[in-house]
Amino acid sequence: MKKICSVEIVGGFLSWGKTSFINSYLEVTRSIEEILVIIQCEKGNSKINEEFLSEDKIIIKQFKNNDEITERTLNRIINFNNPNRIIIEANGVQSVDYIIREIHKSRGRLGAVFAILDGKTVDIFIRSMGVIMLPLIHMANMIIINNCEDISYEKNRELKVLLGQLNKEAYIEQSSSSKDFYRIISSSRVINKGLYKKIIDFINRG
Repeated sequence: MKKICSVEIVGGFLSWGKTSFINSYLEVTRSIEEILVIIQCEKGNSKINEEFLSEDKIIIKQFKNNDEITERTLNRIINFNNPNRIIIEANGVQSVDYIIREIHKSRGRLGAVFAILDGKTVDIFIRSMGVIMLPLIHMANMIIINNCEDISYEKNRELKVLLGQLNKEAYIEQSSSSKDFYRIISSSRVINKGLYKKIIDFINRG
């Protein structure tokens, strides 16, 4: 039986902390043995940590937009690189719906969907760009409201209530800044380092 490749999505607008989240996420969840492909659909200010780029088991592929992540593209990456996981850093100005449909058609299996949101402006973006924001929020398994140190306690509470109404199943976390991602991920009840690796290993042995 062929190895199953989990395909995870990290979404959010430019400069909201997607790449910083991926760096912290890799520190917590990756195992030395696994081959991992990171697909970036936009180029922000942050970069994948150099220590990861020096490892031959972590492969970076860059595209211009979400529409390039087709069934054919995913299958080519899976066939050529034989990864255990693919992490897609989605383009923030396009809906993730297309990527999710292509994943379902490919040899990959949709894994976790993470929504990284900026606490200062996310409510404005939901109102003005709901066609892009709402699919991501609705599909997310985990929502992180970033930059909460820059907003009031009342707004923090209102955002958590709003997002909880839009997605009743997601785990919602609040971070003071991107520097807080590692603490949130490593202490999360959802993302447990040891358990996560055991699940991935079990799936890949299937």
